Amino acid sequence: MVVVVMGISGSGKAVVSPLLAEEMGCHFYNGDDFHPQENLEKINEGLPLSPEDRAPWIQSLRGLIENHIQMERQAVISCHFLNKENREKLLSQLQSVQFVYLKGDFQTLLDRLRGRSNLKKEALERQYEQLEDSDDMIVVEVEDDPKQVTSQIVQQLKMVQVEPSI
Repeated sequence: MVVVVMGISGSGKAVVSPLLAEEMGCHFYNGDDFHPQENLEKINEGLPLSPEDRAPWIQSLRGLIENHIQMERQAVISCHFLNKENREKLLSQLQSVQFVYLKGDFQTLLDRLRGRSNLKKEALERQYEQLEDSDDMIVVEVEDDPKQVTSQIVQQLKMVQVEPSI
């Protein structure tokens, strides 16, 4: 099973995802590490990525997921994946993948980002505009402590018949 932890900037992906991987006894990957350098430069400048920009990134992550599924290894990957179409491209004909959406209200996430990120309010607003959730993802509110959020995810993974190896 591969768990993809997604959410808006400031939702806690960078904190919760490694905690979840530790609980599951598996490897954690930061999805941003799979972007080409050109994408990282755009991201650092606060510029949106086009579908063409995202294509090689999605392919890299898909390869990572396929490898873990074939080797029957669990993994946790954190990334934005706000757009349903991009998630569908990533998962096309793949099984054993579960999305977890770390959900937070705009003001909470904006407050978290103040003083620790070059992300502008407009970029956060753009992320909210792009966000599309779906019925098949686990949704966890992020107002709680990261360890509590992780615990909630583990419990919900058990409910969808995905037993973390803990």
